[in-house]
Amino acid sequence: MRSDENEMNEAVKRFGSTASRWVGWGVPVIGALLLVTAGIGAFGTITLYDSEAEVQRSNDVYAGLERVLTLARDAETGQRGYVITGREDYLQPYVEAEPKIDRQLDRLVPLLRDPIQQQRLEQLRGLLHEKRRELEAVIEVRRVHGFEPAQAIIMTDTGKTFMDHARATIATMENHVARQMILRQARAKHTRDLAVLIGLASGALTIIVCLSFAYMMRRLLRDEAQAARSLFQQKELLQVTLASIGDGVIATDAGGAITFFNGVAQTLTGWRSADAIGRPVDAIVRFERTDDDSVAGNPAVIAMKERRRVDHWQGTVLVGRDGKRTHVDANGAPTFDSEGRLIGSVLVLHDTTERERAERQLHQRTEELARSNHDLEQFAYVASHDLQEPLRAVAGPLQLLQRRYEGQLDARADEFIGHAVDGATRMQTLIDDLLSYSRVGRLDDPKAAVHSAHALELALKNLSVVLEETGAEVTHDPLPVVLGISTQLALLFQNLVANAIKFRSADRSPRVHVHAERVGDEWRFSVADNGIGIDKPYFERIFVIFQRLHTRREYPGTGLGLALCKRIVEHHGGKIWLQSTLGEGTTFFFTLPRAPGAIQS
Repeated sequence: MRSDENEMNEAVKRFGSTASRWVGWGVPVIGALLLVTAGIGAFGTITLYDSEAEVQRSNDVYAGLERVLTLARDAETGQRGYVITGREDYLQPYVEAEPKIDRQLDRLVPLLRDPIQQQRLEQLRGLLHEKRRELEAVIEVRRVHGFEPAQAIIMTDTGKTFMDHARATIATMENHVARQMILRQARAKHTRDLAVLIGLASGALTIIVCLSFAYMMRRLLRDEAQAARSLFQQKELLQVTLASIGDGVIATDAGGAITFFNGVAQTLTGWRSADAIGRPVDAIVRFERTDDDSVAGNPAVIAMKERRRVDHWQGTVLVGRDGKRTHVDANGAPTFDSEGRLIGSVLVLHDTTERERAERQLHQRTEELARSNHDLEQFAYVASHDLQEPLRAVAGPLQLLQRRYEGQLDARADEFIGHAVDGATRMQTLIDDLLSYSRVGRLDDPKAAVHSAHALELALKNLSVVLEETGAEVTHDPLPVVLGISTQLALLFQNLVANAIKFRSADRSPRVHVHAERVGDEWRFSVADNGIGIDKPYFERIFVIFQRLHTRREYPGTGLGLALCKRIVEHHGGKIWLQSTLGEGTTFFFTLPRAPGAIQS
């Protein structure tokens, strides 16, 4: 293929050289008087060509700017349609317009020679980039969180601002192009008129016409030869690039015969380029299915047959010349000429051996981690369950000893007995909490529709004594029906409300308010209090088991309450987080799945 290109290049050079000598032989024959007229005519023609080329370039710039604006509108239309409907097919205008915007902007770069226009184009590129980020953000919010958050972003008019600036920039550029076009059209008209006059004067002399023709022919031949050389250089550069990339690249003609075979393809298949070129691609590059070792179709052949891109991602392996099987991603695509005729195909092979090895290792480690977590949960459950009996054997006699002999021994003995009873009581509370923590996720209680208001009422009933003692006020808005386990949700509310009451402010009565709002297929709950608040650096730490921010003397507890809340929420497929201002209060947020067909209570 390279020798054919060299021969064609040499032929173009010889043809251009012969034509130049032939045309140059006739030039000295023309008299000195005709030479001046011919020079004027040539100058007029060149100037006319340049002027009209400038006008055409201005038209291309104007059309290109309008195309950019149209693509931006298409992308915005697709985004708005998706936000409103939530249907992926409404994103089609957005998906098609996105890659075309950058290509259209790139086409405008060589057409703009004015530095001010180039600066405006870069400004327009930045505005459209920001607009695309806004479109992507809204689509992602709509996909994850639903219509209302996406609509809220749109209503901020951020995207409209970017589009307004982009339209203004395009309008400014178009106005500049229009002014330049008027000037160039006037210049072209003037040049055209001058060329007509010169043509009329030159037309009287046949020799001048011949001289002009010869001159133009020489320029044409020289340009054609230069264009041919440039084309061959570009093809050579493309071949060097394809030969050096990290994937195997194979090209075929319309009959499926291999015309290009780079080094990586040679390594993967075991075939040398010299042996492979000219042979059918499906005879050199063979694929088999991993499940039954049957022959899989060659993507390049299928791509030419069906005139579409064909991918082999998983379930197939490349079989080399020596029988070696290599896991690859294979992509075949047909190639067409400028008139749409099929001229061949391109097959790209990407070795996925290392990636699949890494995926297997990751899967193995994930399974090991899951087994380890299960064993730890089982250990915590067994340990906390089996510790209760010996603890009762210790705590019972201690409490009996305290009741029977309190005041009969000296003060030190009473103090020691009190410490022992208090320690046993705290140990009993810790074991109970640890047992509750380990039970979440272990039991096979089925999830069902649960009235969250009923779960909250049960939690408040369990906290009735402490609510009465502290004078705490707990209110709630209408609460929904969620998909969950009733006892665990009651325990979740009980721990959050108890936590709010425990960490109440000394200068005001505790107030707790529970609210819920729908976000997509979930309900987002909030439990807000007016307590002492939490400093931001501790937002994550408080959900870790046994982590405390205060001493037991200040606030009693085991450090398991919020860890248990997080475990319950995550067991239900949700997440929990908080917002807090130190000294003003804390709001805990958590999400729970919506019960199918349920309405707000």
